[in-house]
Amino acid sequence: VPEVVEMFWRLFHQLTDAMKKKLLVFVTGTDRLPIGGVKELNMVIQSGGSNTSNLPSAHTCFNTLILPEYDTYEQLKEKLLKTLEYSEGFGLN
Repeated sequence: VPEVVEMFWRLFHQLTDAMKKKLLVFVTGTDRLPIGGVKELNMVIQSGGSNTSNLPSAHTCFNTLILPEYDTYEQLKEKLLKTLEYSEGFGLN
């Protein structure tokens, strides 16, 4: 397992429920879990390459989170929280 994936899960468990919901919207395009719950959510974490100045991105159609290979936990936290803070999904209400 790549180190950035381990760091991601460490950060995930520290997120508030509100931030976890923002992450769900960012990765899937919806704030709702599948009918079977979280065990039915097939989320993929994919490498976003070595350019650590990039923010995380996602392919919502495939529930894929793309994470650059950040060097430190602090760098991952800063970039992911910034991404979630400014993310609007599809902007539909």
